[in-house]
Amino acid sequence: MIKVFLVEDEYAIREGIRRTVNWEKEGFVLCGEAGDGEMAYPLILKEKPEILITDIRMPFMDGLELCRLVKEALPSVRILILSGYDDFSYAQEAIRIGVEEYLLKPLSEEMLLTKLRAVAEKIREEQASERAIEQYQIEREEIRYLERQQFFRDIVDGKVTVQQSLSKGKELGVEITSAWYGVVLVQIREKEEHYAPGGRSAREEEMLAFLRELRERLPFLLLYEHTDGAGCLIVKADSEVEILARQETVIGELQAEAQNHQDVIYFIATGCPVDRLRDIRQSYREAVKMFAERYVYDESRVFRYGEKKAPAAVFGENGRSGINFRNLDAGRISQKYITNFMRGGSAAETDDFVSDFFAGMGEEAVRSYLLRQYVVTSAILCAIAFLEELGLSREEADKVIGGSEAAESRAQTYEESKRCLKEILDKVTELRNQTAERKYNRLIREAQAYIEKNYASGDISLQSVAASVGVSPNHFSSIFRQETGETFIDFLTHVRMEHAKELLLCTPMRTAEIGFEVGYNDPHYFSYAFRKAAGMSPREFRNAGKRDSE
Repeated sequence: MIKVFLVEDEYAIREGIRRTVNWEKEGFVLCGEAGDGEMAYPLILKEKPEILITDIRMPFMDGLELCRLVKEALPSVRILILSGYDDFSYAQEAIRIGVEEYLLKPLSEEMLLTKLRAVAEKIREEQASERAIEQYQIEREEIRYLERQQFFRDIVDGKVTVQQSLSKGKELGVEITSAWYGVVLVQIREKEEHYAPGGRSAREEEMLAFLRELRERLPFLLLYEHTDGAGCLIVKADSEVEILARQETVIGELQAEAQNHQDVIYFIATGCPVDRLRDIRQSYREAVKMFAERYVYDESRVFRYGEKKAPAAVFGENGRSGINFRNLDAGRISQKYITNFMRGGSAAETDDFVSDFFAGMGEEAVRSYLLRQYVVTSAILCAIAFLEELGLSREEADKVIGGSEAAESRAQTYEESKRCLKEILDKVTELRNQTAERKYNRLIREAQAYIEKNYASGDISLQSVAASVGVSPNHFSSIFRQETGETFIDFLTHVRMEHAKELLLCTPMRTAEIGFEVGYNDPHYFSYAFRKAAGMSPREFRNAGKRDSE
């Protein structure tokens, strides 16, 4: 409904206008009236009408002065002036102020309605255009978020040239240029987290939200969400010393945030400072190497580039396992570390993890076939138990890892043992990723079903759909695009338009009614969106359908 405010000092005329126009039927609401400009002005500021009808000659404050004040405060208000004087100077001043219509009294109801309808049509068109712009901005922001994610992945993976990085960064509004760069990887997870393949815990979601907030506060940071609930930050600076200092600033911020939650542990790794954009890949790779060690720690840990790794922290003092070889127990060979990797490790980290794991056993792993045999046996036990968590039977799990007996027979030498452990981890993480993909497929199907059920609601949004499947809007946006190849807005619009087409062809409903039925409260915006999707107006689509059926 379009709000109209009426100002007229002659009560009879004001009453006549108020009573003769069927405001609601015409799509208007008379939100207020007054007998002079002085009384009207504060009421107009309060009600914020779309249309002001005002007499030009009134006591205390005339119509032209009221128009000037209203236009300054509410520039979008459309003004219709009523005047009993055919005075060119009045009309000229009204035009200068920005008055929509200058109407002479006496004015018939039909003429007033004609002018009101014309102005209302302009207002609705403008509102539809504004909504279209808002919707486009929402759609564009969702797409730009996904594009920025891919942009940073391409940089750290070395898939784009320097020129492409600079060009794409400018297009996305990302200032990538700097003298020096350094990578920081971070993961915060719950200490006693119930594992869910492919899922994210509430703490992981909170951590990623904190990283986004941190990026806003620290202008030298660039961010993308890493895999498995971790975050990747690219630090910019003017010198190598400044990179190291800023990496420490980020570490301090992350540690302070983690200390606010006693139920979490955090892992942070820094990459080497580099002075070329193309070398961000190297800094990232060095950080990943350090980060791979996080699976063997039960407490929070920071891995700084250049610091010597400490395998003794995994297997005992001086890098020795501390195992009594006279009474070997496979359960003592840190099965939880292998399980931790199976739950969160990636294919890119497997080599580093295996190397760290065997380095942690020192010379004993090189000399002792028995110890190597039990490392492999331990990995097999972990793999079978983990695959059972994923829903496989013991027989199916044994088949995935190539048979426990066959795996154990490949641990004759030190290198064979490492290779065997890597093969087991690769197979298990691949199956875990497939399970995660199936979960995402199910999540997307649930989201699509929710959209199909609720598309007619004007309140449906990325946030509400993401909440319905229990993930954050950003995460949902990423996986929806990844799984379907289109954005959430694209899918929602497609669903709405398909239902609108059906109603246009199969019912006599008016266009405005159909728009409302499929979630558009504004008929003008519905027509705009339909034309954009179908290449023709709703009326043209209906007429074309009738011709085809004849």
